[in-house]
Amino acid sequence: MRALCRRWIWVLGQACAIASMGLACSAWAAESGFSFAVIGNGPFGSAEEPAARHLLDAIARSAEPPRLIIDTGNIKAPGESCDDTLLLARKAWLDSSPLPLFYAPGENEWIACQFGPNGGFDPRERLDFIREHFFDDDQSFGVAPMPLSRESANARFRMYRENTRWQVGAKSDDKSGDIVFVTLNVPGDNNHYLNEGGRNGEFEERDVANRAWLDRADTVARHTHARAIVIVFEGDPQFEAGARHDRLFGWLRFDRQSAHDGYAELKQALLKLTQRFDGPVLLIDGGIGPLATGYRIDEPLRDEHGARVANFARLEVSGSPHLLQWVRVRVDPEHKQVFRIQLEKVAPLPPESAPAPAAPESSAPSGVEAPKMLPLPPADRPQGE
Repeated sequence: MRALCRRWIWVLGQACAIASMGLACSAWAAESGFSFAVIGNGPFGSAEEPAARHLLDAIARSAEPPRLIIDTGNIKAPGESCDDTLLLARKAWLDSSPLPLFYAPGENEWIACQFGPNGGFDPRERLDFIREHFFDDDQSFGVAPMPLSRESANARFRMYRENTRWQVGAKSDDKSGDIVFVTLNVPGDNNHYLNEGGRNGEFEERDVANRAWLDRADTVARHTHARAIVIVFEGDPQFEAGARHDRLFGWLRFDRQSAHDGYAELKQALLKLTQRFDGPVLLIDGGIGPLATGYRIDEPLRDEHGARVANFARLEVSGSPHLLQWVRVRVDPEHKQVFRIQLEKVAPLPPESAPAPAAPESSAPSGVEAPKMLPLPPADRPQGE
């Protein structure tokens, strides 16, 4: 564990993070590059909707507003209804973001809709509804949207409008695109792989589309000399797992065979991408449950020999009940450590009778976690690490 921390995550000393916070913040602000916000897993229920709106506003009012917001999906609770009214209300919430917002659909929005509390919907029909109503143009969500590309522009993958790509340069007027961003439809619950037998048509076709979109992102990144690639989806691929056991009905099978790992092909595609692309690859996913700190960073991808892949890292986030914080990812393409992770707190939602704060919000030193640096590509690593 100690070696892993030295290799992957550099943590500022506590004295520097608190006593010298002003100097540290000034240094960060003076650097080139930009930052983006990451949220996910919320709002869970109508009671959380005011806090979710407050979170988007607080991100935009922060002392150093990020360039954009990424939502890893699950914008409703598993037990909430999946009817049109609720889904469209959550889309309106995404569109209300003061900053450009990019969203990857989660399992709660379509896979979980088949179960009783959600109304017994057909998951594929709900996914088609989301594709039609959430992704009906070539822009992000938000009141000031950013343009993007969709995989559906390719006739072969016309239905996969949720798979998007965009590029962001270090400067707001830079069109070179130092960082390539990609969203994929990779949900939790084993990537919607069905173990009941028969053909997994939805899974197989979507898996082909996802891997093709990753290949395209790699081609674009290398063609444009991008510094790094950021990949976003909701499900946790469970890199540490091999074949997955069916926890519910596996005991009924006398042969005790393991269920298929619905993420196996995707993990192979991620491995190939990291082997072809020279720069850092950052995966952002929504995890499988609440995290004590709201996020975690790890280095989970391994090659065919079991060695950790040096230019790959994963940022996992959880939202509900963490709607009073968000994760800032600082990006500096000119720095050896391209990505730095920082947890940002926001003030609780004031009572309805209290006036909304007029001044921009900024986190106090005690409300900001010290930045953590993600790994260097192998060529940039100091020797001996």
